[in-house]
Amino acid sequence: MGEDATLKGYMVVDPATVMSTHLTEILRANISELLSYADVQKLLQELPDGQSKLVEDIVPGQITISGIQRVMQTLLAERVSVRDLSTILEGIAEAVGPMARKSSTEMPPARSPMKAPRWPIESFRNPGRSTTRTPTSGWRR
Repeated sequence: MGEDATLKGYMVVDPATVMSTHLTEILRANISELLSYADVQKLLQELPDGQSKLVEDIVPGQITISGIQRVMQTLLAERVSVRDLSTILEGIAEAVGPMARKSSTEMPPARSPMKAPRWPIESFRNPGRSTTRTPTSGWRR
């Protein structure tokens, strides 16, 4: 039967490949829900010394580990890779730090050429408020 399908131009795939492909797609579709607080805590603890200083600077004074978890879950839900955790943390620090409250015209000149993604951090720090920060718009509600 497989030979007939191949002769007719169909791709023949073994059942194990079908199952693994299906499972992979299910995981990709739901990965944001699988990232737990403990996972984020472990990832933060395993950062190299230079990067762990950034975590010390922002947690818990400016954002909680739960807030970082929600940011990472949001990125995963949008199918954005979270492998570069240091860049994500830098974006979070930038969004929640003292400079984040200034308008884009008050930001240092070095900020304008950066093309950072939208970081929906404020809503994670203050639940119930829908405030986001974009590189060009400043704060908006």
